[in-house]
Amino acid sequence: MENGYPTLDLEYSHCSLCGECQSVCPTLALSGTQKDIGLRANIAETCINAYGYCDSCAQSCPTQALTWLDDKHPQINTDLCTGCGQCKSDCYLGAIYLQMKQ
Repeated sequence: MENGYPTLDLEYSHCSLCGECQSVCPTLALSGTQKDIGLRANIAETCINAYGYCDSCAQSCPTQALTWLDDKHPQINTDLCTGCGQCKSDCYLGAIYLQMKQ
């Protein structure tokens, strides 16, 4: 809870937008139809794809929001990204971070 509202902490895992939390919420506080977490993935300078090949984040993105570029950081289509954090979970270097959608 944060400021009286439930919050989603994606530091250690991701959200599959499965709706399971909605089905178990006893107060219907999570009963909306929103399928966007409000966060967007960003790529840090520590992404190794600029120096070698790695595609773990692009392979795991359920909305195909990452565009793969050889020897560069992937580009993120913020219109397709739902902020689920799957790419963050699959980046073994921790080069992906989530920020509020702007």
